[in-house]
Amino acid sequence: MRMFCPNCNTQIENENINVSENICVCKSCNQLFKLSEMLDMDKLDETENLLRNHPKGINVKKESGREVITISAKSRGAVILLIFALIISAFIGFIASLVLSQKIFIFILFLAPFTIAITALWVQAFFLMFGKFELVINQKEPDYLFKGIGSAGKKYFIDWSSIKSISDIIINNNENYTHRGRRSGARTTTSYIQIEGQKSLKIPVNELKRDYIDFLVNVLKYYKERKQRYQQFI
Repeated sequence: MRMFCPNCNTQIENENINVSENICVCKSCNQLFKLSEMLDMDKLDETENLLRNHPKGINVKKESGREVITISAKSRGAVILLIFALIISAFIGFIASLVLSQKIFIFILFLAPFTIAITALWVQAFFLMFGKFELVINQKEPDYLFKGIGSAGKKYFIDWSSIKSISDIIINNNENYTHRGRRSGARTTTSYIQIEGQKSLKIPVNELKRDYIDFLVNVLKYYKERKQRYQQFI
């Protein structure tokens, strides 16, 4: 792995790297650096390359005063969910018509929970067809992660300076696991991106593919490091 001086951008030779002492020296400008910090910089470079050569389904664009990273939540499972929603909606509609024709209005209360559930099902189906996650990095306004369809959705505002850690977790029966520690045979799980800071955020990302979640976590860590190191718009 090649390492470059963050001060003068000259390549640092292997003989000037001391792993045991966690230091390296640039002979070009005679600056001493911590090796761990240099490795972090190498990781930042990898993420920058990933942003330039992002996976399909992800769009990165720079606009006037901001940068927008869009991750599509489209899934083939949307078709199955849509068909299921249509069948359940037709069934509930049929039951509702019978109840109204018999004027047994008390049963309308019985149908209310099913109506709420089918509404949530429709929302989920449309999200899997047209939904997106957007990380917006602004020059003059607060940065945020958006989850929704079009302009309708929820914004999670990010205070980079207070963030201590960023990770993805899986919630199963009120227990937390990283995706590598997920137990087999789990019945119901929900994936989240967890941002720990002065104001902690837990963002549900169940709709995203595994590689998209990994991409988003890496990008969030990238901006955390850049913002906390340089305190300027990237």
